[in-house]
Amino acid sequence: AAQGNIGRGANLGESIGLVVDNIYKGEIPRLAKAMGISKDAARGVYFRKLQELGVVGTQAQVREIDRLLEEGFGGSLKGGDDIWKIYNFEFERNKLISALGSETDALKYSTEMGFRSVDEYAADIVKNVIPNYERVPEAIKLLRKAPFGNFIAFPAEIMRTSANTLG
Repeated sequence: AAQGNIGRGANLGESIGLVVDNIYKGEIPRLAKAMGISKDAARGVYFRKLQELGVVGTQAQVREIDRLLEEGFGGSLKGGDDIWKIYNFEFERNKLISALGSETDALKYSTEMGFRSVDEYAADIVKNVIPNYERVPEAIKLLRKAPFGNFIAFPAEIMRTSANTLG
């Protein structure tokens, strides 16, 4: 909730429902129609886009993420991490469009900020403010072998993302 990614006047469950509906009733059917492919194929396109943008890990399985979304965010820790990244990506993308008035204005602003697309800008926000253990610096990864324990990456990611959130 530090990112403010809960809809105004909504609770977390309602916000999750809105994002999932946006993906399954908006984005995926739009992709299917635009590309002339099935909704199943469009889901694959959508999740590959998220992988290419670095929102979810490259080892994420489309069926697993799809299942987790449909079942309400339960399941494995890795899949759960990816689900929250997808949630925040969609929320950040929609915040940009809403704040700037239209997708066209959001694209213009995104390119002025050095990004090729609104998606790329939203993905950059997510990668920098949501803990992502794939982004832990090598020095911290080496500390895992020290007697400090295996969970040294968590505080390092909290410090990195908190600094990015605040400034």
